[in-house]
Amino acid sequence: TVGAHANEMGDALPPVDLGAGRTASAVSAGVNHTCAVLDNGDVKCWGGNTSGELGLGDVRTRGDGPGEMGESLPAVDLGTGRTATAVTTGGDPGIFGGGSSCAVLDDASLKCWGRNSTGQLGLGDTANRGDDPGEMGDDLAPVDPTGSGFAGAVIDSVSTVGATVPGALVAAVRTADFTIAAGDVADSTGRFTFAAPPGEYFVYVIDRTGAHLPGFVGAPTTFTVTDSIVPVMVTAPMPPTTGSISGAVTETGGGAAVPGAMVIAVDSTTGMPERVVVADGDGRYAVTGLVPGSYHVVFIDPGGGHAPRYFPSSSTPATATPVTVTSGGTAPVDQDLPKQAYQGDAAALSGRVTEEGTDQPVSGTLVLALRSSDLSFVRGVLTNGTGGYALTGPVGDYKLLFVDSAGTHAAEWWNDQPIWDLAAAGSVSAPGHADPALAPTVGSISGFVTAQGAGLGNAWVIAIGSTGVTAAAVSSPNGWYSLRGLPVDNYRVAVIDPARGAFTYWPNAATYAEAAQFAVYGGGDTPIDTSLG
Repeated sequence: TVGAHANEMGDALPPVDLGAGRTASAVSAGVNHTCAVLDNGDVKCWGGNTSGELGLGDVRTRGDGPGEMGESLPAVDLGTGRTATAVTTGGDPGIFGGGSSCAVLDDASLKCWGRNSTGQLGLGDTANRGDDPGEMGDDLAPVDPTGSGFAGAVIDSVSTVGATVPGALVAAVRTADFTIAAGDVADSTGRFTFAAPPGEYFVYVIDRTGAHLPGFVGAPTTFTVTDSIVPVMVTAPMPPTTGSISGAVTETGGGAAVPGAMVIAVDSTTGMPERVVVADGDGRYAVTGLVPGSYHVVFIDPGGGHAPRYFPSSSTPATATPVTVTSGGTAPVDQDLPKQAYQGDAAALSGRVTEEGTDQPVSGTLVLALRSSDLSFVRGVLTNGTGGYALTGPVGDYKLLFVDSAGTHAAEWWNDQPIWDLAAAGSVSAPGHADPALAPTVGSISGFVTAQGAGLGNAWVIAIGSTGVTAAAVSSPNGWYSLRGLPVDNYRVAVIDPARGAFTYWPNAATYAEAAQFAVYGGGDTPIDTSLG
């Protein structure tokens, strides 16, 4: 570092060697690199170059070793006959991977090169430029003036690895009246870019899956779009709506892993199982997608070689300790299971689990067999792709519990008894057969979005439940949309055409208070058609 100590500045600091007889008319220093416009209109850049920000067709740093500056430092190839009138550099100090550079040319066009992870080069993609041969000069397209507006990325605000939110809806909302001016759907990497007329905007973001809280970027932050051809850069963090529990399942005493152990997250308030996962070969597991709250965690060896336990090492829920799950957080929960005597496999229990009302198979359903005499655990298994299951145990009577691992069907005891009413559950004799039908706990909304009598594609359809935005969809070219997996609730629907800035609540209301409310039932599909005029 130069300038950090005495006697390094003033006459002791040599000038930057730009080449014989050359001087600088403009200079811009980025986070890790610097560019200058020379008196002859050339541009020279030096410093870090991990993304091609020096515009030299490689990723080699310049200026950190002897013989790299002056005549040895090539000028950036801006195109045949082109020179520069201004240059700017940029980069994010919190992101490893280089910066980017832009130059205004003598014909008033704009060219940018370097890092392009969020479309900052304004070229309609996320590919870096200038880091490989054949990308500069006439091969580097100028920024399209019609691209003025916004570019950026939607990210998970909690993730420590910069996870993005693919498919998020991003809207530019006018600050003056909160009407929608334009919008875009983030791509598979969470990036977006869209045009917007000059003005002042807030940016609002919605995760179509409901896995993140919708909201404005900032408090909200005002973004100003000018008539410049440079898009406004936006990083849109979204707080997750769910959390997780993770850890390892081992054997008591020896510490050996219990591969294939089943882990059940049970809502400690309602007693309802919410998720079921299977530990990997090392006994590691992760239960994700949990609504923040308090959970009992149950650990089961489906082969019956270990006794089940509630965390921490309790045989009943009454003595278990609930685990708190927070939004975006991961609660660490490890559990050991004591060995138990193998109970034999003289008799088989089998069947098929289906959805009540449709007879469709419910794959991934956990089937647990408990002895009717003392409710001791014997075996467990997950249903296959056709909903079928088979398990073995000693001859005798069993209570069977069925839990959908995805949480989209109500758990029940055989025969058709709710999870909280074990006393009323029927017994199944082994060998024997039981075919339960589970009641769905989610439904759907579907329909058409039209405009002037024709189907409207790329419209945003947003389902708003009692807790806020639950899910969103983008209509197909003919205007059709479908929102599936919606929890049973009362909903309102908002419809947006981002291309025109048109907006309405179903059936044709201007405000949320005026919107009609309707119910979504388990297993049902509610038809909602909407016209945007």
